[in-house]
Amino acid sequence: LRNFMKRVLMISYAYPPIAGIGMLRSLKFAKYLAQYGWKPTILTPKGGTGFAYCDESEGVFDEVEIIRSYYFDLESFIFRLSKFKPDTPLTSQVNMNRGPKIVKTYFRKSLPFFSKFIRNYFFFPDEQIGWYPFAVRKGLEYLRENHIDLIYSTSSPETSHLIGYSLKRKTGLPWVADFRDPWTQNLVRSSGFSDLRRSLEKIIEKKIIKAADGAIAVSEPFAENFKAYHDISSDNVVVVTNGFDPDDYDPLPVRVPDKFRITYTGRLTGLR
Repeated sequence: LRNFMKRVLMISYAYPPIAGIGMLRSLKFAKYLAQYGWKPTILTPKGGTGFAYCDESEGVFDEVEIIRSYYFDLESFIFRLSKFKPDTPLTSQVNMNRGPKIVKTYFRKSLPFFSKFIRNYFFFPDEQIGWYPFAVRKGLEYLRENHIDLIYSTSSPETSHLIGYSLKRKTGLPWVADFRDPWTQNLVRSSGFSDLRRSLEKIIEKKIIKAADGAIAVSEPFAENFKAYHDISSDNVVVVTNGFDPDDYDPLPVRVPDKFRITYTGRLTGLR
């Protein structure tokens, strides 16, 4: 069976030891693709940063190969140069009680601009852009030495699709882009972006969609909006919903609750 399996290069920033809900989709794809005749190779960063972590061994399966490329943490690098901490509001890191009033006023007014400028024009299209050149180089090296039938990239981060786009152009291999969330239509993601930043991202997103041989969305409404927004054929967009792995819950006992509860497990933001 192994000799007849097709092979897919999966570009996924979130993969163990990086944890989080985005990681689970790639993890379970990797785990179960072999049952459908595909052998995955995961291209993921070495030393990537995330908001949660797990044991690296959670991503190891018999039919899965993992290759890791260097990751340049641009966000931490910029904040180290500025002596600011990336996970703490800038205004709380500056002593506003020191210096002349004109200096304090300048800092108070300029810090939000500094933060917005960095986010708009350095972290483009996202904070993980420092992974891009190293992932492309590592991916090309692997593709030259191994037979691969398909390139797959998943976002967020959207940098993954830039990597897939570059590998597609350099190799001519078919490429599928998986969108776990909207890109430019994501109001939460684009909150605070400048008009220039939004315009540039729309141009890049359209190039990505045009170049990809197929796209995946996680729900029917998402797919319909996606097709209408980009004016693309229904044949090029398929829906693969999020799900669950029974192995993660077995052998939990079945319990009949005394009350009917509805649980929302997504993010709660000002726009929701």
